[in-house]
Amino acid sequence: MIEHLNHGQLTLPIAFAISMTGSALGLLLARHARRQETRWRRVPWLIGAAFAIGGTGVWVMHFVAMLDFAVRGAVILYDPWTTLLSALIAVAVVACGLFVIGLGRYTRGSSPAPGSSPASESPRCTTWEWRRSAPISNCRTGPSTSWRPS
Repeated sequence: MIEHLNHGQLTLPIAFAISMTGSALGLLLARHARRQETRWRRVPWLIGAAFAIGGTGVWVMHFVAMLDFAVRGAVILYDPWTTLLSALIAVAVVACGLFVIGLGRYTRGSSPAPGSSPASESPRCTTWEWRRSAPISNCRTGPSTSWRPS
């Protein structure tokens, strides 16, 4: 018979807390990478973010959950090299996504004129552009329709 929560009810909240901590740290590192002037100064911060999000945020949470899994009458063993490879794959996949986004060029977008829409009080939007300056994400805060009170 398969048994979940073999080590008690505390394992699930611990895995969740570890995942949230790693994800928050990774987002902070990615935010710091974004503030760097050149792409090469972003790379170490993005690598750290990849280890925090992919290693701690994703992989450690799943591994803690796997340690809490049991099957009656069977011994569950984890091969150290396969386990390490799975951790590196999680980090590498997250690193690919962070590098695609994090090594682009950041520019400041434009806001509509003051008083033109309710969204004009929002801060300026940051847009991300790929290496050849083709806009990938464009922030528009202006209204697409007009409203006139009667």
